[in-house]
Amino acid sequence: MLKFMQGRIIKCSAVLITSLLLLTACRDDVAIKQLLQNNYDKKNASGQKAFCVRLGGAISFPYTTQYMHPKQAVDQSSRYNYIWNKKLNERLPLFSRLGLFEQKLLISTEQPHVGEAIYRYSLTDSGKKYLTQWVDTTALCFGRRVIVDVLSDTVSKDRWGDEVVSVQFSYIVEGVPEWATDPQVNEMFDFNSFGLNTDGGISTGSLFFRDTANGLRISGGPAGMWLFW
Repeated sequence: MLKFMQGRIIKCSAVLITSLLLLTACRDDVAIKQLLQNNYDKKNASGQKAFCVRLGGAISFPYTTQYMHPKQAVDQSSRYNYIWNKKLNERLPLFSRLGLFEQKLLISTEQPHVGEAIYRYSLTDSGKKYLTQWVDTTALCFGRRVIVDVLSDTVSKDRWGDEVVSVQFSYIVEGVPEWATDPQVNEMFDFNSFGLNTDGGISTGSLFFRDTANGLRISGGPAGMWLFW
């Protein structure tokens, strides 16, 4: 099993086995740094999906504004849909201002709520570059993590008596688009509270490793893409 000795750093080699992040019997910060980088690069092959901001559920473009009345939120599913419909209607205008969508005011005979405008949103070339969609999510993604340094590690034991190691590290983000540096985007998704710096400065993160007979395996933390809600 992995041994951590107070006051000493025991250096040794490290290996990456299949898709799992492993370390050999002794800690080596240089090896951890490289293995962290390998892990993030493997899960972000394009170098453009380290971070994503969620717009809403699965939608197609061109998209026409839809509204839900609070009275339609009658159960857990409809309340979830109501919340995300409201978020989507708030986020599309912001990202239109930032050049990712073209916003066009529609003249409509239908007025679901008096005083609320209906818009059609189309993707711009910039929007197409950053748009990512899953079954139930529409998001804008960007960036690549570049590990700068391993800051610290903390060893504890779980309820089964196995060692769990929390590794704190610093990184910068490559390929940050201008829209991701906008103060309103930062405020909306609260980047700073999660240690993310989109202006070229140092960001911080952490991953949890579980000690095994073969070394350390990633067991928790944002080991791949980070989705901001």
